[in-house]
Amino acid sequence: MSKILLIPDIHGRDFWKKAKDFEGEIVFLGDYLDPYRFEFDKNGKYQEFYNGELVKFNIAPDRKESCIENLKEIISFAKSRNNVTLLLGNHDYHYLYMGFDASRKDTTRFPEIKKLFLKNSGIFKDYYIKDNLLCTHAGASIDWVSLYSHSGNFEDAISNAAPDQKFSVSSYRGGSDRCSGPLWLDVNEITTDKNKLYTDSKIKYQVFGHTMLVEQGSICKRENGACIDSREIFEIDTKNPENTLKVWNP
Repeated sequence: MSKILLIPDIHGRDFWKKAKDFEGEIVFLGDYLDPYRFEFDKNGKYQEFYNGELVKFNIAPDRKESCIENLKEIISFAKSRNNVTLLLGNHDYHYLYMGFDASRKDTTRFPEIKKLFLKNSGIFKDYYIKDNLLCTHAGASIDWVSLYSHSGNFEDAISNAAPDQKFSVSSYRGGSDRCSGPLWLDVNEITTDKNKLYTDSKIKYQVFGHTMLVEQGSICKRENGACIDSREIFEIDTKNPENTLKVWNP
């Protein structure tokens, strides 16, 4: 069995710390900054408070500052271990490259955040592959891979694609690109008749985050992959991913 832990979109939250004592492999799926303006409560209702703290930025702007400290702690954690992978999300790419924007971007602290990412660029990756499992921030579709790879191979596409091609956004998420890349693909864009998730002789299953799910701990399944809720840590066996994905119980 090759069990690993998957930690989806952080957005300033500290639920990841539950995995600090886990001795196995851990993969973060990106989006470390830019906290939500709201959270869902346990009944799926919008709330303006999270852990007793007002979420609205004009009232509690320090939430953005605490996000940076949280990211620094995640980076230190990854550097202290040889089995922690940090992936990049769309909310990370827009600090690395000028002209890229996702919601809630911290323009005030942009120089500080960009410097932090660049200083530690060697530990951040665009994807993770082990055994039969592919992890990206938002998922990789057949359409996107076909567009940017002459061989039709995901690793070829992601290695050759320019930053703006990885950051491509379809009309579903308000963009104008032909299809969304692995930083922006929405799980609701993936259907049985079009825009299917990429697989090949090695990659049999994908797990990704990016799209907010209402029910805490939920898994939104698609053919050959799944989107996981961003408030829980999940575990999976990389050799049998489709049948083993579940919320981690320490």
